[in-house]
Amino acid sequence: MGLRAVKIDTLGLAKELENAGIPRPQAEAQIQTTIKVIDMALEEKLATKHDITHALKHTEDKLFAEIKHTESKLLAEISKLQETDEKLSSKIEVIEEKLSNKIHKVDIKIDKLEEKLSTRMDKMEDKLSTEIAAGRKETQELKERVTSIENKMERLFSSVVLKMTGVAVFCTSAILGAILKFH
Repeated sequence: MGLRAVKIDTLGLAKELENAGIPRPQAEAQIQTTIKVIDMALEEKLATKHDITHALKHTEDKLFAEIKHTESKLLAEISKLQETDEKLSSKIEVIEEKLSNKIHKVDIKIDKLEEKLSTRMDKMEDKLSTEIAAGRKETQELKERVTSIENKMERLFSSVVLKMTGVAVFCTSAILGAILKFH
């Protein structure tokens, strides 16, 4: 009789094992081995139903062991991602502090420039009226630059937060997916 008379959906079985976390080449090899054992039992009548059941149970045990191993690897990767997330958070805090200090320095420089312009205006009001207008324009440009820099920083921070949120969502989805597959 043999397996030639029995239809087995090896592709479907391989996909099921692959969905359970077994790499495709290993899943295909395990299915082929199981088919050979069953084929020998059917063709040569070397195995009893109990033997086949035992062989299938052994194969199932191996698959579950592989799933557990894969789960351990995933948990290790998730741990690494969490460490990376913590490191990125620390770096972001450092960058924010540096940017805040630089903005403060720019603000101080702007304040000093405004003081100088004010003093000069008091001393040479009539003679320097055109220079005062230019100074005001320069001050406005500096304020616009600061505003532009602040806006860029806000967009950068929002982008980083959005990306970190995406990583957290991805990690959570991966964990939940792994947990749901194994339960």
